[in-house]
Amino acid sequence: MVAYFQRLQDKYGLEIGRRFEDGSIHSLPQDYADQLGWEELTQITAKAYALIPDKSKALIYAENYVQAGA
Repeated sequence: MVAYFQRLQDKYGLEIGRRFEDGSIHSLPQDYADQLGWEELTQITAKAYALIPDKSKALIYAENYVQAGA
């Protein structure tokens, strides 16, 4: 997928949605990039949550829907 979007950039000079909402340009459009890394983020969150001694006072904060979905 990354190679496909890179070919479009190289051949036509098109960014095709690779500019994220913060203005930076990435190798994949944000819609595709947001689909990656969920499993890893879920595992990290689960490990951190397991370390909390009093879970009744715990809060998991997410910056965006990708993090919240994981």
